[in-house]
Amino acid sequence: MRLKEARKSAGLTQKEVAAVVGVNQNTYSYWENGKTKIDSESLAKLSELFGVTTNFLLGKAPCKTTVDSVNDKPAVPKSKDTAISIHH
Repeated sequence: MRLKEARKSAGLTQKEVAAVVGVNQNTYSYWENGKTKIDSESLAKLSELFGVTTNFLLGKAPCKTTVDSVNDKPAVPKSKDTAISIHH
C-alpha cells in the first residue's frame, strides 16, 4: 500500500484523512501500516482525495494517474501560428 506516500504528498495528517473518509484515526493508521485491509469504498474515496488511481494506492501501478487523465491533455499545444502541411 502507498497510503502514507500519497498522504504525505498531499500534505495531510492521518487525522485529516480519516475525517474525510469517515473513519477514526486508528482505522486509517491500521490501513496505512497494513494491519487491516481497506474496503473498496474507502479506497475509492482515498483515491479521489489524493488524486491517484486505486491501483497506485494498492501498489499495483507505478503511475499515480490513469491513461485517460493524461489523454485529456494535448501532447502538442495547439497554436494558430503553427501550420502543418502534408505533401503527397
